[in-house]
Amino acid sequence: MTAVDEACVVRGKGPLVVYFHGMLPGPTDWRHVRELSLLAAEAKRQGATLVALRGQQGLCGWSKEVSTHWCWPNDLSQRALVKPVLDRLGRVLAQLETRSPAVFVGFSNGGYFTAMVASESDAEARGYVVLHAGNVTGEVFSPERSRPVLVLGASRDAIQLPGAKRLYAMLLEAKWPAQLEVRDGVHEVTAADARAVFEFAAKN
Repeated sequence: MTAVDEACVVRGKGPLVVYFHGMLPGPTDWRHVRELSLLAAEAKRQGATLVALRGQQGLCGWSKEVSTHWCWPNDLSQRALVKPVLDRLGRVLAQLETRSPAVFVGFSNGGYFTAMVASESDAEARGYVVLHAGNVTGEVFSPERSRPVLVLGASRDAIQLPGAKRLYAMLLEAKWPAQLEVRDGVHEVTAADARAVFEFAAKN
């Protein structure tokens, strides 16, 4: 992985995947973030381009313990912060001379943000993958913005799996082409999850 403007990048000739990480404590050494290492390794295997921005401190304000973590907008009270993140992404993609529509992917806190990008922005996207997260309360999915979505949950993730199932039901009701996959395991990104992300990107 190389670093560009507070982003980790793997460059390939295949599809473009934009990844929003889960909550990360600061300071963060990208080389030791397991979820990013797994996704970067899979991007290299499949010849894809991966762009992973770093989140912002102060957005996970529900607990003092996580108030300094790197996070993403994750509820509709933070809707106005979605565009600045996408603007920052646009600047990184311009530096990389990569402008093709991306598949947006997010894990946990980043998964909620990915759902907000789908429902609350005009971002050009080829599709979305929400890993171990669910819907943001109050969001509405417009049929006009319908894109393929993969929602991935884990059977022993008692906190996030119900939300993932709720998100899937909402997408179907809005006529979005969504699929739900529930694997055995817990709340984490696995090598199998990373493989599923890039297989989805290759098909969409």
